[in-house]
Amino acid sequence: MTSDRQTPEQVLQSILKDIQVGGNLTTGDITQILNLLVIVKQPDSFKPTGIPHNLPRSGTVKFVGRAEALENLHEMVQQNNQVVIAAIEGMGGVGKTELATQYALLHLLLLTYPGGICWLRARDEDVGIQIVRFAQAKLSVNPPEDWDLPRQIDFCWSRWHEGNVLVVLDDVNDYPKVEPYLPPQPSRFKVLITTRLQLDLPQSLTLDVLDESVALELLREWVGTQKINHELADAKELCQRLGYLPLALNLVGRYVKKRKISLAEMLRRLEGKGLGHPSLEVIENDRTRILNIERGVAAAFELSWEQLSGNVKQLGCLLSLFALVPIPWELVESVDLEIDAEALEDARIELEDLHLLQDDKKNEDTYRLHQLIWEFFKDKLEIDNKRNQIKRQFLEAMLSQAKQILESSNFTHPHLREVMNYLLQKPSEGQDENSLIEFLDLLFRRYYSSHQYLYDTGYLENAIDKMEALKNYLKPLNEPKAKVVIGKLLGHAYYNNDRLYGKQAIDNMMAAKEIAANANQTPNEDSQMWVWYQIFLLDHVRNLRSKRPDIHPELTYENLESEIATLLPDTLEQTTTPPKPDEWFFVLRAAHYWGHRGNQVAFEVESLVSNLPGEIESQILERLSEQGIYYYSLAAILRAVNLRLSFPEQYQQSIANLLQEVPYIPDWLNTWNASLQASDNDFERFASPSQAVGDIAHQYRGIAAVQLWSYLYYVFQGNTQFELQRKLEDIHGLVDTCIELWKKADELLDHENGEQIIKYYTWIANLTVMLDLAEKYSSGEQLPNLNEEVITEVNQKLNNLENDYDLVYEAAKERSIQQVKKFYATIFKLRQTR
Repeated sequence: MTSDRQTPEQVLQSILKDIQVGGNLTTGDITQILNLLVIVKQPDSFKPTGIPHNLPRSGTVKFVGRAEALENLHEMVQQNNQVVIAAIEGMGGVGKTELATQYALLHLLLLTYPGGICWLRARDEDVGIQIVRFAQAKLSVNPPEDWDLPRQIDFCWSRWHEGNVLVVLDDVNDYPKVEPYLPPQPSRFKVLITTRLQLDLPQSLTLDVLDESVALELLREWVGTQKINHELADAKELCQRLGYLPLALNLVGRYVKKRKISLAEMLRRLEGKGLGHPSLEVIENDRTRILNIERGVAAAFELSWEQLSGNVKQLGCLLSLFALVPIPWELVESVDLEIDAEALEDARIELEDLHLLQDDKKNEDTYRLHQLIWEFFKDKLEIDNKRNQIKRQFLEAMLSQAKQILESSNFTHPHLREVMNYLLQKPSEGQDENSLIEFLDLLFRRYYSSHQYLYDTGYLENAIDKMEALKNYLKPLNEPKAKVVIGKLLGHAYYNNDRLYGKQAIDNMMAAKEIAANANQTPNEDSQMWVWYQIFLLDHVRNLRSKRPDIHPELTYENLESEIATLLPDTLEQTTTPPKPDEWFFVLRAAHYWGHRGNQVAFEVESLVSNLPGEIESQILERLSEQGIYYYSLAAILRAVNLRLSFPEQYQQSIANLLQEVPYIPDWLNTWNASLQASDNDFERFASPSQAVGDIAHQYRGIAAVQLWSYLYYVFQGNTQFELQRKLEDIHGLVDTCIELWKKADELLDHENGEQIIKYYTWIANLTVMLDLAEKYSSGEQLPNLNEEVITEVNQKLNNLENDYDLVYEAAKERSIQQVKKFYATIFKLRQTR
């Protein structure tokens, strides 16, 4: 009995025949053909024998992720009735030659070019001689030997085989040099160029690096599915480390396979040597190499580097000093390279023309470097005879920018992160440490107003390694201000992920607190600042201890709260009257302290209710709920006070009417005449109106969460429907308030200067989901499936927020999901008990 199931060879033959007859080629067809070519036993047997060609071997184990590019490429070269010249452009190693190779192979199989496919190597070889040799060897066309080369080439073109012809010029680095050899006007000739240059051709396709999923697929072809599945996090990190560059992924994938090492070990080896690691090089005498790859990554970049003029190389070295984030051109111009503005602009254009620098699509006049180009430029800087001068000029420019930004209190300035990225690092050998100390002193005086924005937008947790190195560097120095700033920054960074780094957070904060206390033993001009730092550090330690009571149990809540009480003005514990000018300095600190107290109470309420049906004294739960609401509302009011003081004009124009309708906000806030006095006083301020309103919204989210958990208890206790409905209406009002405040925060964002919404926005994702679950529990409706419906909805909300606002806050995402799961599990358990 024979099987009806077709072999891969039969399937491939059938697809090719259908396309040859019908002429319609889709992305799906291309993907299927490429996949089949990998698994059929003799792929070369499918190549037609009657079509002259000289195609090179492939440079990859499997061609992935470019099916759409192949389809677009074919449309480009077929779309008019004259000779078409199309270009594949992109940086070195991105896969331009491989795309052209796969295009030529695909259309050789499909008989698209019966007149032949002529592959010409344009770099360092004479294109004209190659054309003549192809005609002689493949077409039996022999021009007279005594003719000059141009006449011989014309002779070949005029006697070329009938039918459409594809001519590929690979790696063109000088277009005027090859242009005289291009075929004549008959439309049957199609010319495809691969180049690192940006050519002014009407038909061009710029090739970018791979997406993460495609990069993982390519790596999987080398190391196997099992290894990728078992080491997925390391696989993703390795792809990111290599900048999703196909050349690097092929070379490193082959290296891992041959060495039989883990992906974590590969990452460790790359960390030590970077572009100089053997995995990124091509060994000339490697007899086991099957890929048609001539150069390693650094060697591929070197070809572009050799074409650059002196000014352009200097600019490349300078760009390597910036962090690997989008770089505002205005910031580059602020560095005095002793090059006039127009020449600097020319240098930038030259880097762009060679795809060594790319325009950032999200922000105007902003540019970005590929991860490996950035490393390549860094290596070039270290051997440049002007390296110390370039570093000094860059440092001076960054310090000048820092002074302007911080002294003007413009803490959402788009350059602030880039400036801090460079200045917050251990001085390199030969570098003057005074610039670092000067910057840290500046942060000591002004950072207290910018710190929360940088924390709230996720900067600090991404700079831990740099700050650890700085802490060790400062140990032997007598610089208490610098040590307190770094201790606070580092503690706050670890604080973001207390589950893993709670001890490190407390250790750094308490060490910094002791330095601040010792520095303030006798009154001095910085006394107010030393007190501010002590309050900040003690408050965060107390808040962390409430979540992690297992860490440093000797630091009791009572002692920590007692210390804070001696430092914080007593009048900032009430809301019946406005704070006095001499208290403004600490208003925002008090607001954060009471917000943290609210967090602690909210956690206690959540723990009590989630332990039902165990016994709960209703008086204890009611007292805790009242405390939580009081602390959160006090935190919201003091934040609103600071907003009113910090941005009086924006407050009156855009925010006052909204806050009038918000629960708990006192009437005196809108009638309080404090704006004229505020300008004469230095105090901790919000970085922007958007940050302030978003932070106020976060407090109302806390109140809503306390009431949602309490609501489950009241339903379980059997409160009357009237009482439950009233409580539910209150919760709905709070959720609506929260949503309206976040809308206002979004509206107030300074998009022109690249302001980011604060990461607490992530917390709103689970609020409406929990409210919906509470209503279903109260009414007796069936609960939706936890994983398939509830968690999917929360994840979708989180993903939408990430995509819309570039929010990356893994700790909050995890907490949001875990809280919903806990809320759902509590309802499920209570239903079974009832």
